[in-house]
Amino acid sequence: FLAGAAVTFVTGLFLVGVGHKLLKIPMNLLLGILAGAQTMPVVLGAASDQTKNDLPAIGYATSYPVAMIFKIVLAQVLLLLIR
Repeated sequence: FLAGAAVTFVTGLFLVGVGHKLLKIPMNLLLGILAGAQTMPVVLGAASDQTKNDLPAIGYATSYPVAMIFKIVLAQVLLLLIR
């Protein structure tokens, strides 16, 4: 449980750090990208409530499909490696 929480936290922190500091992505949009990367609509709802605009939804809509496809492909690769 703690390892999963640590991986999620570090990945999110890395995404926000690189996106905001290096790539100069607005934080409102970045929160939506983070929600989409985690494929968690609850995070999108929290981000939308905090920012009071539609930028998180735009970031979510752009990153969610890529993250979902990546997770499906990764699951298939892991199954192949286990066999």
